[in-house]
Amino acid sequence: MDIEWALVGKQLTILQARPITALPAPEPPVPAEWKLPQGSYIAVRNNIVELMAEPLTPLFGTLGLSAVNSSMKRLLTDFFGTPGLFPDDLIISVNEYAYYNGSWSAGQLVSILLRSVGIMKYMFTGAVERWTEKGRPHYLSVVNQWQAEDWRSFSTVELLDACRQLSEAAIDAYGALVSGVIPAAWISEGLFTFVYNLLIKRRDDPKAPTYLLGFDSLPIQAEKALYDLAEWVRGRSELAAYLLNTPSQQIASQFENNQLPASINSDDWNVWHKRFQEHLNRYGHTIYNLDFANPVPADDPSPLLETLKLYVSGQGTNPYKRQDTSAEKRQQATQATMTRLKGLRLRLFRKLLTTAQRYAPLREDGLADVGLSYPLLRQMLRELGARFTAANMIAEPDDIFWLKRNEVKSAADKVDRGEALSDHCALVTERKAAWRAANRVTPPRALPQTKLTQMKSRRARKKDGETLKGVAASPGQVTATARVLHGPEDFDQMNTGDVLVAALTTPAWTPLFARAAAIVTDIGGPLSHGSIVAREYGIPAVLGTDEATKRIQSGQTITVDGTAGMVILSG
Repeated sequence: MDIEWALVGKQLTILQARPITALPAPEPPVPAEWKLPQGSYIAVRNNIVELMAEPLTPLFGTLGLSAVNSSMKRLLTDFFGTPGLFPDDLIISVNEYAYYNGSWSAGQLVSILLRSVGIMKYMFTGAVERWTEKGRPHYLSVVNQWQAEDWRSFSTVELLDACRQLSEAAIDAYGALVSGVIPAAWISEGLFTFVYNLLIKRRDDPKAPTYLLGFDSLPIQAEKALYDLAEWVRGRSELAAYLLNTPSQQIASQFENNQLPASINSDDWNVWHKRFQEHLNRYGHTIYNLDFANPVPADDPSPLLETLKLYVSGQGTNPYKRQDTSAEKRQQATQATMTRLKGLRLRLFRKLLTTAQRYAPLREDGLADVGLSYPLLRQMLRELGARFTAANMIAEPDDIFWLKRNEVKSAADKVDRGEALSDHCALVTERKAAWRAANRVTPPRALPQTKLTQMKSRRARKKDGETLKGVAASPGQVTATARVLHGPEDFDQMNTGDVLVAALTTPAWTPLFARAAAIVTDIGGPLSHGSIVAREYGIPAVLGTDEATKRIQSGQTITVDGTAGMVILSG
């Protein structure tokens, strides 16, 4: 209520009162019940779901998940040689969160167990070639094929079908990874670590990850390319000063429109523009999240510009020196260990290490390339959104991500027939509010919730809620200011020396590691991207805390103990 009042002496008088009409609509309540869909009896948040940490937007939750399930079904049928061994929908959603559906029948479980030895053999047989010679080349050819098309002239229905095909191509590529390189990397690194700790490591020997650091990968190559560009900029004082003193969003806008700033030499600007565009063409497809509603660096290069500025200013770690240091430590540790070992232990060490070192860099390369189709896919989806906006269905092109597949399909048919579209603006607003409500809760790791899973989700709460427990992913201890980032739109909030707190990190987050003092995530384990990159950077990391982004506030001082897997919330 808007209330006007007067106080005369001790007498309070209400002059008038009326409802406030300018207030925003109340936010919907957060989800309270976590019920599995009919026919499912167990679901967990792991596997590909780790790339979907946040609630799904309506379009990805329908069109995207349909592509995921269609692709995974084809993959598993080819993998096992028999259809019907898994539930029809491998990925389901509960309260807008993605879950891996583990509701197998007794017959399916028996069949999988009987084939387990063959499955393991297949994973390691041709695992590299399945990605490098089949998965990635096929994926790239699909993207190039659609890129060469005059897709803006397509009918709306044809354009929607192209989006479906590009979505499925991305998941097919991920399938090529999870059927070989990714599990091979997890298993080989886990087995090496287990045997090394059990049979080989002495008290003062380096930790197992030391033997797997310093290799080249696509994220590292991207970082070095950005560093090289920054070094070139540093030699051009006017350009360097302009980039350092201009907001990244403004630079991004000028870059997109190739607008020459008045104070900059045109030759310097043109060379910089060309080199930065080449960088985006090569590395701008890395995803922050599998949900295609989220922009990639090729869409919005502002986060990359922040890292470029860091290097131009002379801050950050030289990636060449850091990689050389890690490689030297690896080589020294390997040589020292092999010199002192003999017989069976030497052969075992050499065999397990060679296998782990073969797959580890490929895993990062593959994950970085999962989004090869995303720049083009998002352009196509936003073209659909522009057509719907012109027909007054939604307010702006990006609102298409808040529609569902059946609504988009129906609207596409009507646009092509020249029929009017119904107004979905109010519905889009409601769905955005529902997404925000879902994003305020921490989804259970497993459904249905039992006393055991609830105890695990609360295992972090010690000292009256002052401590979070997670996976000890990278050793060391740091006390610093936390910076909670929900996506690339928050990257400019990150200061050098902050603790990066996020739901998860993917290769697209790698540029932030150059300024982070430590890493804390909701999702992840010792073999996930955040762990690997944190160890490369030599900074502490605690992953898999479940609720770091909900319980830690930006600006709060926290202590990250990457050795013990603990985060202390100081205040």
